[in-house]
Amino acid sequence: MADFGQNIAPLSVVGMFLNYTGNHILHYIQTVMKRKVFYPSHRVTGIQLLQNGEVLISAVKKQCIITKNDKTGNIVFSDQE
Repeated sequence: MADFGQNIAPLSVVGMFLNYTGNHILHYIQTVMKRKVFYPSHRVTGIQLLQNGEVLISAVKKQCIITKNDKTGNIVFSDQE
């Protein structure tokens, strides 16, 4: 991003930078702080580093309901958050 100087960086470059930064933050939380971030069937909506050094992770639990369609006999998967 430094190559663009005062010019506006393309959205793809900004997205790559944010993805790279997020990966490093997650690696730091998992290795140095020994905190688990990813839980099965959860979607992380936010990660905040608090002033006291703690990490606040906001997540939404995702539930999958499996039903059978009586008319066709097909199995239907539906996600709920």
